[in-house]
This record gives sequence, C-alpha cells and structure tokens, in this order.
Amino acid sequence: MAKKPMPPMYDMHRFDEDTRIRTIGGVLEASPGKVLGIVVEQDGEKGDRYLKKLLEWFPNAELVKRVPNCPAKGLETIQVRKKQEIK
Repeated sequence: MAKKPMPPMYDMHRFDEDTRIRTIGGVLEASPGKVLGIVVEQDGEKGDRYLKKLLEWFPNAELVKRVPNCPAKGLETIQVRKKQEIK
C-alpha cells in the first residue's frame, strides 16, 4: 500500500504571534473540511492564548482537540477546523 503523503507544514517562527494567528485563520477560512494542527510550546499559556485569539478573530473556527506532548515532549498540538455549515 502506498504511503500517504505528509500535509504541508509551515514554520512561522519569524512572525509575531498576531501575524501567525491571522495566517492560520486565513488558511482555515480557505480550507473548509480540513483540520489544521498548530504546534506550540506547552508552557501553560501559549496554547490557551493562541486558541482564544483564533476563536475570537475567526468565529467560523472551532477546536477539534488538543494533544499534549505531541509531536514531542514539551510541545502541544492544537487541532482546529472551520465550522461545518448546516444546510
């Protein structure tokens, strides 16, 4: 069986936090049905802060789940997606 290709990854460490969150929100808006993973340091506040801003600035965003110590110890993956429209 063919191995599934990895999704694209973007390193945004050079940008300030607000620019990162706006970029993530823009990608969410343009990618209905896709789940995006955001990897942040698991310092107790950063993940909460990112999620709060993202949900405030992009009302169509929703949390899928948070995964501690993923992809490595001390990091957290926050999975978000654009809310599904109910027709």
